[in-house]
Amino acid sequence: MDEIRGRLTELGLEPYDCLSPPLIDVIAKHVAKQKAAAA
Repeated sequence: MDEIRGRLTELGLEPYDCLSPPLIDVIAKHVAKQKAAAA
């Protein structure tokens, strides 16, 4: 797995294990809006 991550980095791609950081940000913003609306 380390070799794959290294190759992705060489290609200019950011390796991650599950969800991409931008997707996590979108999900977090959505959850925050839902909690604010419920309050």
